[in-house]
Amino acid sequence: VSGVVTGEQVRELPLNGRNFLQLATLMPGVSAPDFLNVKDKGLLGGSDISVSGSDVTANLWTVDGANNNDVGSNRTILIYPSLEAIEELKILRNSYGPEFGGAGGAQINIVTRSGTNQFHGSTFYSGRNDRFNSTSYFLKKNDQPKDELSRHDFGGAIGGPIVRDRVHFFGGGEWNLEDRGTPRTAFVPTATERMGDFSGPRIAGCSPPIPNDPLTGLPFPGNRIPADRLSPAGQAYLSLYPLPNVTPTDGSCNNWVTSVTTPIDWNTYHGRGDWSITNASRLMVRYTQDSWKNDSPSLQGNLWGDDPFPSVDSNWNQPSRSFVASLNQTL
Repeated sequence: VSGVVTGEQVRELPLNGRNFLQLATLMPGVSAPDFLNVKDKGLLGGSDISVSGSDVTANLWTVDGANNNDVGSNRTILIYPSLEAIEELKILRNSYGPEFGGAGGAQINIVTRSGTNQFHGSTFYSGRNDRFNSTSYFLKKNDQPKDELSRHDFGGAIGGPIVRDRVHFFGGGEWNLEDRGTPRTAFVPTATERMGDFSGPRIAGCSPPIPNDPLTGLPFPGNRIPADRLSPAGQAYLSLYPLPNVTPTDGSCNNWVTSVTTPIDWNTYHGRGDWSITNASRLMVRYTQDSWKNDSPSLQGNLWGDDPFPSVDSNWNQPSRSFVASLNQTL
Protein backbone atom coordinates (compact mmCIF):
# COMPACT_ATOMS: atom_id res chain seq x y z
CA VAL A 1 0.00 0.00 0.00
CA SER A 2 1.79 3.08 -1.21
CA GLY A 3 1.49 6.54 -2.69
CA VAL A 4 3.62 8.36 -5.22
CA VAL A 5 4.26 12.08 -5.72
CA THR A 6 5.76 12.73 -9.14
CA GLY A 7 8.69 15.05 -9.72
CA GLU A 8 6.48 17.53 -11.54
CA GLN A 9 4.14 17.69 -8.55
CA VAL A 10 7.12 18.07 -6.19
CA ARG A 11 8.38 21.07 -8.15
CA GLU A 12 5.02 22.73 -8.81
CA LEU A 13 3.18 22.40 -5.48
CA PRO A 14 3.68 25.42 -3.17
CA LEU A 15 5.83 24.14 -0.31
CA ASN A 16 6.71 26.49 2.55
CA GLY A 17 10.49 26.63 2.79
CA ARG A 18 10.76 24.36 -0.30
CA ASN A 19 10.84 21.31 1.97
CA PHE A 20 9.65 18.02 0.44
CA LEU A 21 8.73 16.62 3.90
CA GLN A 22 5.39 18.43 3.62
CA LEU A 23 4.41 16.08 0.80
CA ALA A 24 4.39 13.11 3.16
CA THR A 25 1.52 14.66 5.12
CA LEU A 26 -0.68 14.58 1.99
CA MET A 27 -0.88 10.77 2.05
CA PRO A 28 -3.78 8.81 3.57
CA GLY A 29 -2.99 7.29 6.95
CA VAL A 30 -0.34 9.90 7.78
CA SER A 31 -0.73 12.02 10.91
CA ALA A 32 1.66 14.56 12.39
CA PRO A 33 2.13 15.87 15.95
CA ASP A 34 1.48 19.53 16.66
CA PHE A 35 5.18 20.29 17.08
CA LEU A 36 6.20 18.90 13.67
CA ASN A 37 8.29 21.40 11.72
CA VAL A 38 8.22 20.63 7.99
CA LYS A 39 9.31 24.11 6.91
CA ASP A 40 12.86 24.26 8.30
CA LYS A 41 15.76 21.95 7.56
CA GLY A 42 18.70 20.63 9.56
CA LEU A 43 18.24 20.25 13.31
CA LEU A 44 15.30 22.69 13.27
CA GLY A 45 13.31 20.44 10.97
CA GLY A 46 11.72 17.15 11.87
CA SER A 47 10.41 13.97 10.29
CA ASP A 48 8.07 13.03 13.17
CA ILE A 49 5.14 11.59 11.24
CA SER A 50 3.05 8.61 12.24
CA VAL A 51 2.09 6.38 9.33
CA SER A 52 -0.68 3.79 9.67
CA GLY A 53 -0.49 4.14 13.45
CA SER A 54 3.24 3.47 13.76
CA ASP A 55 5.57 5.38 16.05
CA VAL A 56 6.88 8.71 14.74
CA THR A 57 10.48 7.43 14.91
CA ALA A 58 9.72 4.10 13.19
CA ASN A 59 10.06 5.33 9.59
CA LEU A 60 12.91 4.69 7.17
CA TRP A 61 13.81 7.64 4.92
CA THR A 62 16.01 6.85 1.93
CA VAL A 63 17.41 8.68 -1.11
CA ASP A 64 18.04 6.46 -4.13
CA GLY A 65 17.82 3.53 -1.73
CA ALA A 66 20.45 4.83 0.73
CA ASN A 67 19.55 5.37 4.38
CA ASN A 68 18.84 9.05 5.10
CA ASN A 69 17.81 8.78 8.78
CA ASP A 70 19.60 10.63 11.54
CA VAL A 71 20.18 7.44 13.51
CA GLY A 72 20.94 9.40 16.67
CA SER A 73 17.25 10.24 17.11
CA ASN A 74 15.36 8.83 14.09
CA ARG A 75 13.31 12.02 14.16
CA THR A 76 15.32 14.09 11.68
CA ILE A 77 16.88 13.34 8.30
CA LEU A 78 20.36 14.07 7.00
CA ILE A 79 20.23 15.48 3.47
CA TYR A 80 17.43 17.53 1.95
CA PRO A 81 17.63 17.19 -1.85
CA SER A 82 16.50 20.32 -3.65
CA LEU A 83 13.02 20.06 -5.16
CA GLU A 84 14.62 20.55 -8.57
CA ALA A 85 16.56 17.30 -8.07
CA ILE A 86 13.62 15.04 -7.17
CA GLU A 87 12.11 12.71 -9.78
CA GLU A 88 9.75 10.83 -7.46
CA LEU A 89 8.71 10.59 -3.82
CA LYS A 90 7.23 7.23 -2.89
CA ILE A 91 5.74 6.34 0.51
CA LEU A 92 5.03 2.70 1.31
CA ARG A 93 2.58 2.84 4.20
CA ASN A 94 2.16 -0.87 5.03
CA SER A 95 2.21 -4.37 3.53
CA TYR A 96 5.45 -3.70 1.70
CA GLY A 97 7.76 -6.37 0.31
CA PRO A 98 10.66 -8.08 2.10
CA GLU A 99 13.28 -5.95 0.35
CA PHE A 100 12.23 -3.06 2.59
CA GLY A 101 13.66 -3.44 6.08
CA GLY A 102 15.27 -1.45 8.84
CA ALA A 103 12.06 0.09 10.20
CA GLY A 104 8.59 -1.05 11.16
CA GLY A 105 6.82 2.12 10.02
CA ALA A 106 6.67 3.68 6.58
CA GLN A 107 9.36 3.31 3.92
CA ILE A 108 9.83 6.71 2.27
CA ASN A 109 12.16 6.83 -0.72
CA ILE A 110 13.23 9.72 -2.92
CA VAL A 111 14.45 9.01 -6.44
CA THR A 112 16.65 11.78 -7.84
CA ARG A 113 16.46 13.10 -11.41
CA SER A 114 18.72 12.02 -14.20
CA GLY A 115 19.65 13.83 -17.39
CA THR A 116 17.97 13.16 -20.72
CA ASN A 117 18.91 13.44 -24.39
CA GLN A 118 17.94 17.12 -24.30
CA PHE A 119 19.45 19.89 -22.21
CA HIS A 120 17.05 21.27 -19.62
CA GLY A 121 17.62 23.76 -16.83
CA SER A 122 15.75 25.87 -14.31
CA THR A 123 16.32 28.68 -11.84
CA PHE A 124 14.16 29.93 -9.00
CA TYR A 125 13.97 32.54 -6.27
CA SER A 126 11.63 33.18 -3.37
CA GLY A 127 11.97 35.60 -0.49
CA ARG A 128 10.41 37.26 2.54
CA ASN A 129 11.01 40.63 4.15
CA ASP A 130 9.98 42.17 7.47
CA ARG A 131 8.64 45.32 5.78
CA PHE A 132 5.40 43.41 5.18
CA ASN A 133 5.14 42.22 8.81
CA SER A 134 3.65 43.92 11.84
CA THR A 135 5.64 44.46 15.03
CA SER A 136 5.41 41.80 17.73
CA TYR A 137 2.97 42.69 20.51
CA PHE A 138 5.64 42.41 23.21
CA LEU A 139 8.11 44.57 21.30
CA LYS A 140 5.51 47.24 20.54
CA LYS A 141 4.41 47.29 24.18
CA ASN A 142 7.99 48.05 25.27
CA ASP A 143 8.77 50.53 22.45
CA GLN A 144 11.31 48.22 20.86
CA PRO A 145 12.02 48.03 17.10
CA LYS A 146 10.40 45.46 14.84
CA ASP A 147 11.89 41.97 14.74
CA GLU A 148 13.99 41.40 11.63
CA LEU A 149 13.05 38.93 8.90
CA SER A 150 15.08 38.51 5.75
CA ARG A 151 14.89 35.25 3.82
CA HIS A 152 16.32 34.49 0.39
CA ASP A 153 15.88 31.07 -1.23
CA PHE A 154 17.43 30.61 -4.66
CA GLY A 155 19.14 28.07 -6.86
CA GLY A 156 18.96 26.17 -10.10
CA ALA A 157 19.63 22.91 -11.90
CA ILE A 158 20.73 21.67 -15.32
CA GLY A 159 20.84 18.29 -16.99
CA GLY A 160 21.50 16.81 -20.40
CA PRO A 161 23.50 14.35 -22.49
CA ILE A 162 27.23 13.74 -22.51
CA VAL A 163 26.87 10.94 -25.06
CA ARG A 164 23.38 10.64 -26.53
CA ASP A 165 21.48 7.53 -25.41
CA ARG A 166 24.46 6.46 -23.30
CA VAL A 167 25.80 8.96 -20.78
CA HIS A 168 23.79 11.71 -19.07
CA PHE A 169 24.35 14.14 -16.21
CA PHE A 170 22.22 16.20 -13.83
CA GLY A 171 23.37 18.73 -11.24
CA GLY A 172 22.27 21.74 -9.28
CA GLY A 173 22.35 23.67 -6.04
CA GLU A 174 20.13 25.58 -3.65
CA TRP A 175 20.83 28.23 -1.00
CA ASN A 176 18.64 29.40 1.91
CA LEU A 177 19.91 32.57 3.63
CA GLU A 178 17.78 33.73 6.54
CA ASP A 179 18.02 36.28 9.35
CA ARG A 180 15.04 35.89 11.68
CA GLY A 181 14.31 38.01 14.75
CA THR A 182 12.78 36.36 17.80
CA PRO A 183 11.38 38.45 20.70
CA ARG A 184 12.99 37.53 24.03
CA THR A 185 12.52 38.75 27.59
CA ALA A 186 14.58 38.37 30.76
CA PHE A 187 15.38 39.86 34.16
CA VAL A 188 19.07 40.81 34.01
CA PRO A 189 21.55 42.41 36.46
CA THR A 190 21.86 46.20 36.37
CA ALA A 191 25.13 48.00 35.67
CA THR A 192 25.64 48.82 39.37
CA GLU A 193 24.86 45.26 40.46
CA ARG A 194 27.54 44.00 38.07
CA MET A 195 30.03 46.15 40.01
CA GLY A 196 28.90 44.68 43.34
CA ASP A 197 26.66 47.60 44.37
CA PHE A 198 23.30 46.33 45.68
CA SER A 199 22.34 49.50 47.50
CA GLY A 200 19.94 50.69 44.79
CA PRO A 201 16.14 50.41 44.79
CA ARG A 202 14.70 46.92 44.83
CA ILE A 203 11.86 45.53 42.71
CA ALA A 204 9.56 43.52 44.97
CA GLY A 205 9.19 39.93 43.87
CA CYS A 206 11.88 40.32 41.21
CA SER A 207 15.20 41.43 42.65
CA PRO A 208 17.35 38.56 43.98
CA PRO A 209 18.38 38.50 47.67
CA ILE A 210 21.15 40.90 48.67
CA PRO A 211 24.37 38.87 48.89
CA ASN A 212 26.04 38.26 52.25
CA ASP A 213 29.76 38.16 52.94
CA PRO A 214 30.63 34.44 52.87
CA LEU A 215 33.35 35.09 55.49
CA THR A 216 30.99 36.59 58.10
CA GLY A 217 27.53 35.54 56.95
CA LEU A 218 26.45 39.17 57.28
CA PRO A 219 25.57 41.75 54.59
CA PHE A 220 28.44 43.74 53.13
CA PRO A 221 28.76 47.31 54.47
CA GLY A 222 26.27 49.49 52.61
CA ASN A 223 25.29 46.41 50.56
CA ARG A 224 28.38 46.99 48.42
CA ILE A 225 30.90 44.27 47.67
CA PRO A 226 34.46 45.66 47.82
CA ALA A 227 36.13 45.84 44.42
CA ASP A 228 39.00 43.60 45.56
CA ARG A 229 36.48 40.89 46.45
CA LEU A 230 34.93 40.68 42.97
CA SER A 231 35.79 37.53 41.05
CA PRO A 232 37.26 38.03 37.54
CA ALA A 233 35.53 34.82 36.50
CA GLY A 234 32.24 36.12 37.84
CA GLN A 235 32.72 39.41 35.97
CA ALA A 236 33.34 37.50 32.75
CA TYR A 237 30.22 35.43 33.39
CA LEU A 238 28.13 38.57 33.94
CA SER A 239 29.39 40.11 30.69
CA LEU A 240 27.33 37.54 28.80
CA TYR A 241 24.14 39.22 30.06
CA PRO A 242 22.76 42.30 28.29
CA LEU A 243 21.99 45.47 30.23
CA PRO A 244 18.38 46.35 31.14
CA ASN A 245 16.57 48.39 28.49
CA VAL A 246 13.03 48.69 29.92
CA THR A 247 11.37 49.26 33.29
CA PRO A 248 9.27 46.30 34.47
CA THR A 249 5.53 47.01 34.38
CA ASP A 250 2.25 45.18 35.01
CA GLY A 251 3.84 42.95 37.62
CA SER A 252 6.37 41.60 35.13
CA CYS A 253 9.98 41.09 36.20
CA ASN A 254 11.31 41.55 32.66
CA ASN A 255 13.70 44.51 32.52
CA TRP A 256 15.15 43.44 29.16
CA VAL A 257 12.99 43.04 26.07
CA THR A 258 14.27 42.94 22.51
CA SER A 259 14.28 40.95 19.29
CA VAL A 260 17.36 38.77 18.90
CA THR A 261 18.29 38.15 15.26
CA THR A 262 19.28 34.59 14.41
CA PRO A 263 21.19 33.68 11.23
CA ILE A 264 20.18 30.39 9.60
CA ASP A 265 22.10 29.32 6.50
CA TRP A 266 21.51 26.16 4.49
CA ASN A 267 22.77 25.02 1.11
CA THR A 268 22.86 21.83 -0.90
CA TYR A 269 24.81 20.68 -3.96
CA HIS A 270 23.73 17.73 -6.05
CA GLY A 271 25.32 15.82 -8.90
CA ARG A 272 24.29 12.63 -10.69
CA GLY A 273 25.64 10.69 -13.65
CA ASP A 274 23.99 7.81 -15.55
CA TRP A 275 25.81 5.48 -17.96
CA SER A 276 23.96 2.93 -20.08
CA ILE A 277 26.89 0.57 -20.50
CA THR A 278 24.84 -1.86 -22.60
CA ASN A 279 21.15 -2.34 -23.26
CA ALA A 280 21.06 -4.55 -20.15
CA SER A 281 23.54 -2.77 -17.84
CA ARG A 282 23.21 0.67 -16.29
CA LEU A 283 25.48 2.46 -13.81
CA MET A 284 24.29 5.38 -11.66
CA VAL A 285 26.50 7.53 -9.41
CA ARG A 286 25.03 10.30 -7.24
CA TYR A 287 26.55 12.66 -4.64
CA THR A 288 24.66 15.17 -2.46
CA GLN A 289 26.17 17.57 0.06
CA ASP A 290 24.24 19.63 2.61
CA SER A 291 25.36 22.34 5.02
CA TRP A 292 23.08 23.71 7.75
CA LYS A 293 24.20 26.30 10.31
CA ASN A 294 22.28 28.07 13.07
CA ASP A 295 24.91 30.29 14.68
CA SER A 296 24.43 32.09 17.96
CA PRO A 297 21.98 33.34 18.97
CA SER A 298 20.16 30.11 18.24
CA LEU A 299 16.54 29.65 17.25
CA GLN A 300 16.39 26.50 19.42
CA GLY A 301 14.89 28.64 22.19
CA ASN A 302 16.73 26.92 25.06
CA LEU A 303 15.30 23.66 23.74
CA TRP A 304 18.25 21.63 24.95
CA GLY A 305 18.67 23.38 28.30
CA ASP A 306 22.28 24.49 27.75
CA ASP A 307 21.70 28.16 26.92
CA PRO A 308 21.01 30.10 30.16
CA PHE A 309 21.75 33.54 28.68
CA PRO A 310 18.97 35.54 26.99
CA SER A 311 21.06 36.85 24.07
CA VAL A 312 23.87 34.28 23.74
CA ASP A 313 23.32 30.65 22.75
CA SER A 314 25.17 27.69 21.31
CA ASN A 315 26.24 27.40 17.68
CA TRP A 316 24.60 24.54 15.79
CA ASN A 317 26.11 22.97 12.69
CA GLN A 318 24.95 19.92 10.74
CA PRO A 319 26.91 19.04 7.60
CA SER A 320 25.63 16.01 5.66
CA ARG A 321 27.05 13.92 2.83
CA SER A 322 25.45 11.17 0.77
CA PHE A 323 27.06 9.08 -1.96
CA VAL A 324 25.36 6.28 -3.92
CA ALA A 325 26.67 4.05 -6.71
CA SER A 326 24.22 1.60 -8.25
CA LEU A 327 24.77 -1.00 -10.97
CA ASN A 328 21.58 -2.46 -12.46
CA GLN A 329 21.80 -5.58 -14.57
CA THR A 330 18.76 -6.88 -16.45
CA LEU A 331 18.78 -10.65 -16.96
